[in-house]
Amino acid sequence: MIVNNSNSSSSSNNYELNYVTANRFYIEMESNLTASFSECSGLGVKIKKETYLEGGVNDQQRIILGQPEFSDVTLKRGITDDLVFWEWLSQTVGNGKKKRRNVNIILFNQAGETMQCWTLIAAV
Repeated sequence: MIVNNSNSSSSSNNYELNYVTANRFYIEMESNLTASFSECSGLGVKIKKETYLEGGVNDQQRIILGQPEFSDVTLKRGITDDLVFWEWLSQTVGNGKKKRRNVNIILFNQAGETMQCWTLIAAV
């Protein structure tokens, strides 16, 4: 899963918010808001590095970056009535083949303006 972080929605729309106003994290799938959640955690990435000292060059170090490790995203206290979201959720938690989707997590302020958007690529 790849996380892209930006300050505006991919479609750069301000949505009419019809969900619970306490929920600030909205899920966008296929250019539609499909669910809202009051809490979101785990939006992070770690990149390990290895430092090498080169023989004969005592005043320099070589830093090699490793593969990024993405943390698990957890959404809590949500509400939805969207069938696309429910179908994806049931395919994800079921025993069959997991269906991957690109998902935007959008943070709105109380005025309904997009404050932050995270894109999860091939989320499961």
